[in-house]
Amino acid sequence: MQSSRTPSPPSSPHVMRSSPLSPSPPHMRRVLSTSNQHTSTPSAHEEIAESSQVAHPPTLEENIAAQKKRRGETRGLGTAKKKCCSNPIEIDIPEHVKRAVGANCQSYITEIGCIVRQNAPLQVKHWSGISKDDVALMVRLVHEKFKLENEPHVNEAIEADMKRRYSTWRYNLHKTFLQYESVEEALENRPENVGEDDWNFLINWWHDDQWLELSGNNKKNRDKLTITHCAGTKAFSRIRYENQNPETGEELSRIDMFKLTRFRENKKTWVGDVAEHAYGEMTKLKNPEQT
Repeated sequence: MQSSRTPSPPSSPHVMRSSPLSPSPPHMRRVLSTSNQHTSTPSAHEEIAESSQVAHPPTLEENIAAQKKRRGETRGLGTAKKKCCSNPIEIDIPEHVKRAVGANCQSYITEIGCIVRQNAPLQVKHWSGISKDDVALMVRLVHEKFKLENEPHVNEAIEADMKRRYSTWRYNLHKTFLQYESVEEALENRPENVGEDDWNFLINWWHDDQWLELSGNNKKNRDKLTITHCAGTKAFSRIRYENQNPETGEELSRIDMFKLTRFRENKKTWVGDVAEHAYGEMTKLKNPEQT
């Protein structure tokens, strides 16, 4: 439930330097002062916490031991129901793919998102700021939910999936923040699954010069893309697996994979002229006698 409390004014408000890369409107450039927040016991995140002038969040062990006060947009109820009615759901993560594939992979992906939103700390600048112990504990929670091989490539795949879900979560929180016309309005409408200290930290981080520069560079790189795809959010590795030859196990060629993810079969159209031209050039290289 969104909070209706109006936060106390910062003790020492300051104004961020203007940046041409800032995605926020001018009236949102003022950042919260965190000088009046309490100081926690130094931990693995001490350097990040001090540089951001925010209190360090509770450890993951403390979050799990205490009553879960966060919840994500989805709560993994479907996975829990399947688990109650049968043995733990078996998930296949082939070593050469390093992604969950097969009939149950969507339940796995959904549960990964729930575990991340319920347990991963937000008061870090990047996923790399989360301690190895915290990551290992979340990996263990995934193993408790599903029947998975305890192999290095499986744990690497789990961590990679958690990192992607974490990035998506923070991206969606930033989109929520940008919906409001001022920092004060954003504070009054804090997302229900985010703690007050976490929300304050994120708002400050989104106005930090380091984040603004990184965001600007990422936008420039995205603008350079000339060919998009129509595969949605499904990983290409899953698409290859689901479309492999059922008799031989042979996967799609790169050219066939390109067409499958850039050509809309229902509309019989390409995602763009550049993609259509590129496909034509690739087929010419593969079959020069047809030119």
